[in-house]
Amino acid sequence: MNKYVSIAAALLVFLVGKCFITIMQFKSGASARLNKKPGDKVAVSVMLGSGGHSTELVKMIDALSFKRYTPRLWLIHTGDTLSTNKVVELENFKQTSATLDWTDSGYYAINYLHRLRQVGEGYLNLPMNFFICLIQCLSLAILPPADISSPTSTRSNSVTDAPTPQLGELLIMNGPSTCIPLITAVWIAKLIGIPHPKMVYIESWTRIENLSLTAKIVKPLVDTFVTQWKEDDSVDAWLI
Repeated sequence: MNKYVSIAAALLVFLVGKCFITIMQFKSGASARLNKKPGDKVAVSVMLGSGGHSTELVKMIDALSFKRYTPRLWLIHTGDTLSTNKVVELENFKQTSATLDWTDSGYYAINYLHRLRQVGEGYLNLPMNFFICLIQCLSLAILPPADISSPTSTRSNSVTDAPTPQLGELLIMNGPSTCIPLITAVWIAKLIGIPHPKMVYIESWTRIENLSLTAKIVKPLVDTFVTQWKEDDSVDAWLI
């Protein structure tokens, strides 16, 4: 009996220590930096909201070098055909432009996540919706990535072949409440020592006086928080 108690106590001490070190590294800002050389490829995932949120973020992602930021994983709410069409249109345009320049635009995939709340839906189903979405996000944050450069290819589960999670090395978000279970999943991966992406949250362009509820919740949890104006000294960056 004492043996099991000792093992449990040692495990608890390890987990508490791991959590403390992770939180201290996060607060120091060390976790916000990508150890990349100029020109190195960056695996990126993008969480799109609906309607205006999607339009805003797609326009911002359009400014990135698709040759460098590849592969790209687009995260979209189930049933959001408008956002899907925007992504496909952008990817096709980038591929056409790259072909004309004798380059390539890399690879991309689309993954659908359960929506936390439908428009006009009450809060009764929110806990169940959160749980469903969290499970989906955990599969992306913890499981090794698939090789999306070929629809039929597979990747080994070894550490050398799968150094990053499916969410890649950089996660960019703006707006939707689905960011909350997504960030929760990344933090779970972070606390248990699994490779995880750097998280960047960009507040909606329409928020020029105050933060949205989602932004207020996720602000202390992401590596970089960006808003469209200088709200206060705690904001990491702002756009004008």
